[in-house]
Amino acid sequence: MAIAATPVRRGRTSFAPDPDSPFWPTAGIVLLLAAQCTMIVTRAVNWDEFHYYAMVEHFRTGQLPTALQTFHVRLFGWLPAAEDNVDAIVAARWVMFACELVTLACIYAVARRFADQRIALLSVLAYLSTGYVLQHGFAFRTDPQATAALMVALAVLARAPLGDRRGAPLALMAGTLVGLSGMITIKAVLFAPTFLGLAWMRLVDDGHNRPRTVLAFAAMAASAVATFALLYQFHAADLSGEPVAAQTPAIRGAETTTALVLSSLDRMFFIGVPNQLSMMVKGIFLAPITTVLVVATPIALVRGLPPAAHERIALAGLWFPALTLAFYENAASYYYAFMLAPVVVSTVAVLGLATRRIPVVMMTAAMVSLTMGVFVMDNRSVIDNQRRIVNVASQLVPEGSGYFDHADMLPRLIKRNGFMTPWGMQAYRDTGRPLYREAMEAAPVPLLLANWWVFGDLDSDRPELFSPRDAEALRENYIHVSGPLFLAGRQVPDGSAVRASEFLVPGPYTAHGAPLILDGDLLTPGQTVHISRGVHHLRSADKGDARLVWGTAKQLPEPDDLNGPSWVAL
Repeated sequence: MAIAATPVRRGRTSFAPDPDSPFWPTAGIVLLLAAQCTMIVTRAVNWDEFHYYAMVEHFRTGQLPTALQTFHVRLFGWLPAAEDNVDAIVAARWVMFACELVTLACIYAVARRFADQRIALLSVLAYLSTGYVLQHGFAFRTDPQATAALMVALAVLARAPLGDRRGAPLALMAGTLVGLSGMITIKAVLFAPTFLGLAWMRLVDDGHNRPRTVLAFAAMAASAVATFALLYQFHAADLSGEPVAAQTPAIRGAETTTALVLSSLDRMFFIGVPNQLSMMVKGIFLAPITTVLVVATPIALVRGLPPAAHERIALAGLWFPALTLAFYENAASYYYAFMLAPVVVSTVAVLGLATRRIPVVMMTAAMVSLTMGVFVMDNRSVIDNQRRIVNVASQLVPEGSGYFDHADMLPRLIKRNGFMTPWGMQAYRDTGRPLYREAMEAAPVPLLLANWWVFGDLDSDRPELFSPRDAEALRENYIHVSGPLFLAGRQVPDGSAVRASEFLVPGPYTAHGAPLILDGDLLTPGQTVHISRGVHHLRSADKGDARLVWGTAKQLPEPDDLNGPSWVAL
């Protein structure tokens, strides 16, 4: 039984649609989608987008270490043909945008099972007008892909004729999508209550066709399990199992899929105050109307809206992902585009009441105007700085060289440290080992891309985030070049006496600025010399400040050429 809130008839001019017309939420959706289209090409690439793109590059070169949560690399093997990875990620965003459109269509389809057209469109608008969804709904991550697949499956479960002969093929298709979503991201399991709630509703609805419906459920479940198993075997068969870099111990130790799953699950959930509490609070301010709708929904369900108990159970299941904010660890801003898709469907119970008192045009205007503020405030200059960083780094360091950074911003180099998320850094510290120094001793690492706040810890006299030996090695072996770029090298101030320095990065070094003395030999500006790993002696030639910089480049960018933010706030 659909929630059909018959609106109070309101006056209108002959030139405008009725204040309660479906036209208004449709127009709001179109406007926000148009805004998103501009953000696809102007919004800064988020660090995790670089990370997911790097997986595509590593798969191309046969260096992807695990099959779990990496299936997207097979869908985006065409990306490395782009001129640089920023352009490649922008291209991938258009595919993510298409996934978002599928999600929006499915939100509408499922909502129409419970409500009339206006309310269903408002539930779509409630999703799209959430600030985090506007910013991250098209992001190159696994979330938009998995969300689209899961929402199509939910739409089939809610609306398809499962009780007749057409039910089995549709159920098999839905199960295939569920299995695919599990391959894309293991957090697809968080949608389980949404499927259970809708399944109960269908059992009640289908009455005498219940046996066929049960068979359709069984087909869906079997298809999901079989699809996941087959795709995993297919995907894993081509992987070398060799990691692309010296990863964190948590990743290195997960030599089997079971170990990796258990490691991931161990870090997925928390008890107590969430680490992402600040993002949760920010999300409330960016989407106050959607927040009110979500908070009010369980109250409406408890008070008997809609009247049918099996529909309330279904809506409660759809609302359940909102509770994951209380125990799911990685509920950052991009998670909301995944979590909210079924949740906004459940808000039809509240929207039905609201539209009896508030004209649809006013609700639309309020949602859109608040969200357009998020759109207007977006920093559109950062993506150009990211392009400059990528291009300059690629010119200074040849492909295949090692480097340190946060999220694999330069995937055609070899990242020699682990992913610098809170999980990754905690795993690094738990070892008690100088993993950065060990990486430098194992292979040349000429570039340090200080594109994360964690690197600021190296400026402290008593670093807390890096081991003392790592901090010493990083400070001693890298010098600032421009913006976040640090190259292996040494500063030799004018008049400085001879000093011994341990070079952990062997390779070609070029003198810049002024002459200097290396191991008793005079080096003039522009002169390149090969330096082996080990202790060498440097001093000033008393003719000005000099620098000895890794590489053969005769000209380096100015220190402030790459200044500016590398990221925008989540």
